[in-house]
Amino acid sequence: MSESTPTPDEADTTAGGAPDRGSAAGRKLDPLSIAALTVVSLAVALFLTWGLISVFGDDGGDTTDPVDLDTVLEDPSASPEGERSALEIGQVAPDAELEMFGGGTLEISDLRGSPAVINFWSSTCAPCLAEMPDLESVHQELGDQVQFIGVDVTDPEQAGAEMIQQTGVTYPNGRDPKAEVMGLFGGIALPRTVLLDSDGKVVEVHNGEITAEELTDSLDGNGLI
Repeated sequence: MSESTPTPDEADTTAGGAPDRGSAAGRKLDPLSIAALTVVSLAVALFLTWGLISVFGDDGGDTTDPVDLDTVLEDPSASPEGERSALEIGQVAPDAELEMFGGGTLEISDLRGSPAVINFWSSTCAPCLAEMPDLESVHQELGDQVQFIGVDVTDPEQAGAEMIQQTGVTYPNGRDPKAEVMGLFGGIALPRTVLLDSDGKVVEVHNGEITAEELTDSLDGNGLI
């Protein structure tokens, strides 16, 4: 008797008549497998997103590479300017160019012609956050009689802009992302406030938080108002 060739349907069944679970048509994913695949897919997506943020940054495209503030304060040589300059009363303030928030630049020498207050700050400095509204109140009281300039040290641009908005200051503020200007002004700690007369000479340097009353007294005591 000749053997018959099994039909396709017969070939896809086991001896017990059950479908072959190894075939593509017979395989189905159970809910646990679907959940596992979903978790893996989400993990891959998060990893790729983190990689893009690491490459391009998450601060609005700021490509500046600020230095670490604590490192600069502890080790002056960590600043690109090297050792800090000594800032002495009576000397003409060192000249430097600031990139201003909102656009444009400012030369420190441009402040000559009227007294000026230069305040160095950072978004990571709690006393800076506390004193900036006081500086703003004196600025509002004196108007054009005294120029006020803030200098944001080592911050990414977005962090500095958020600090300005948070404190509500309206006087001009510039950026010092590598602590170069701070080094020229002999900065060793933040906040730091420097008073200049109308000739651009240093008349007083205040390290640490300053109140509105203290600032007004210093301006008055040095004959600047």
